[in-house]
Amino acid sequence: MAEMPETVTVIEFAPGTTYAGLEVRMTLDVTLDEAIAVGALGVDNVGQIYEQLGKYLRGWNITRKGQAVPCTAAALREQPLPFVVAVLRAYSRALEAVMTVDDPFVPPSNSSVT
Repeated sequence: MAEMPETVTVIEFAPGTTYAGLEVRMTLDVTLDEAIAVGALGVDNVGQIYEQLGKYLRGWNITRKGQAVPCTAAALREQPLPFVVAVLRAYSRALEAVMTVDDPFVPPSNSSVT
């Protein structure tokens, strides 16, 4: 047996942007059911969106007044909305990229038995 590794993406905010230097690490290991559930959430379910997004957090380098901000769903809810939206958009792009990667399997042989 082989242990399934966790795939983590790092969202880095570019120099010259509002959140320059901030990094957010999030898992890309989302099940199909979780993806469907998140996709079904709308504006009426903002709290659930924060909770789901918080489940995928793996770390960040956010500080406030020189103190590290814990990387939790609760702390995510306390961040400025534009920051959270930027993270959500970047995370969505990262998930889309994972879904469009090349097939990791060895191609089957073209030989046929007749």
